[in-house]
Amino acid sequence: MKDMLWLIRKISLSTFRDYKNVLMFLGFPIIGLLLSLLIYGGQGGSDVQIGIVNRDGDRELTRDTIRFIEELERLQTAEVAEAEAKEQVASGRLDAALIIPEGFAQGLANGNPLQAEIVAVRGSEIAPYIQASMNDYLHNVSALARSAQGEEAFGDLYAKYKEEGFRLSSGTVEDRSVNHQMARQSVGYLIVLMLFSAVQLSGRIVAERENRTYLRIMSAPVSARSYIGAHIAVNFAFMLVQIGLTLLVMTQLFHMDPGIPLWQLYVLLLIFAFAAIGFSFVLIAFSDSTLKANALQNTIIIPTSVVAGCMFPIESMPEWMGQTADLLPQHWVLDTFGKLQQGEAVSSMVLNVGILIAFAATFSLAAAYRFGRKREGSM
Repeated sequence: MKDMLWLIRKISLSTFRDYKNVLMFLGFPIIGLLLSLLIYGGQGGSDVQIGIVNRDGDRELTRDTIRFIEELERLQTAEVAEAEAKEQVASGRLDAALIIPEGFAQGLANGNPLQAEIVAVRGSEIAPYIQASMNDYLHNVSALARSAQGEEAFGDLYAKYKEEGFRLSSGTVEDRSVNHQMARQSVGYLIVLMLFSAVQLSGRIVAERENRTYLRIMSAPVSARSYIGAHIAVNFAFMLVQIGLTLLVMTQLFHMDPGIPLWQLYVLLLIFAFAAIGFSFVLIAFSDSTLKANALQNTIIIPTSVVAGCMFPIESMPEWMGQTADLLPQHWVLDTFGKLQQGEAVSSMVLNVGILIAFAATFSLAAAYRFGRKREGSM
């Protein structure tokens, strides 16, 4: 234990002796926050763009329903072709699309309105808002239909209802979806930088092999297990600080709302920190030089982080990339974060957290096996 504490102190002093390293490791996540602000900061005050796909034709009840949606505050509507609706939502040109099914007016006149489909990106709060508003309107109209005796009676009741006008009590509703998306993208940038930081910190093992410091340490009464354990401890301690500082700046300085309790996000990122450290040791175990380690980290971290949705929202990517993302630990962090933002219970995240822990365990076992083979080869 005394040997490990001595190694932790030595590694910490040699790693953070240069203040530029500290500024780089702690400052880059804050740059990621600024980048998210630049990308999403101007989107909160604009009107929500809604596309309407009308499969039911020019029927009075259908047209009145569309007119009701058009009169909702902060919504800009336009009728679009069905083939374009989902593509425009995915590309961001529309915030949501409302698809009114064929037979909608007839069902409403019979008192049993068909369900309209609302297409929106994952995590958007506009879909529940439109659905709730429509439900109130359709409830009133279908109640008239059920109380009327026959189609003619319903026509008279509905005409009087329209003359009186439907009184809509409206107020300003804070749209938190942009803020949540901004926070999710900021966490994506932090994940990328955590991976780079872990590799850079663990990479000192390769550097110490090259300058023969490793051999001098091993000649002392210090076990290889203590040496690796000390590097893991320093790496994890730094991650604690990096995550905590980034979340503090995100919420207190930039006033981003993550949409979940801060402790949940902190714990989620700490679990990923174990996976990041495990990955860094796998990469180091397969690197014979600092140059090779740097090349591998650039080759692996950037492309996988793009596919996982750390750089860009995964909803804007082709479907095959979204399926590939399931194989990456970064994706499971963002997926868990997104589901918690949507209000899913923490207890329902057991599978996601278990997958992250499995990644960490797999990386650790692979690194231990590789280090063991290297020691056997050097004997």
